[in-house]
Amino acid sequence: MKAIFLALVLALPLSSFAEGVSTQAEQTGVVESVFTVNARTANSGDGAKIGSMVGAAIGISRNSGGFLRALGGALVGSIVGAVTEYAVRYKDELEINVLLDNGGRIAVKQDTGELFTVGDQVRVLSDGSHVTRVSN
Repeated sequence: MKAIFLALVLALPLSSFAEGVSTQAEQTGVVESVFTVNARTANSGDGAKIGSMVGAAIGISRNSGGFLRALGGALVGSIVGAVTEYAVRYKDELEINVLLDNGGRIAVKQDTGELFTVGDQVRVLSDGSHVTRVSN
């Protein structure tokens, strides 16, 4: 019984480690060009929803003309909320064009975490289905 328990305890860390491992293919190449691009994620509509609720609450809190004020507040609030959400969903990314050592060319978009300049030797990491990132 003790031997079985000991075998289970020793096997646990190894099986947990093996489940989290993923393989990546690595290629090398030279940066041909780097551009900063604006990437936009999809709007969820939450800005307009929240804005309309806040606008309606503010409009209805006034003494006279409750319904019309609530309607106007909801309309203005939804527009302001939608515009705000639209603005905050933009982020800068890098588009890195790489000439691979095997003669191929690729373009990769990724976050602006690392700096790249033309002529840099880089590694291109791929998980097999698509390029995941470029690294110095």
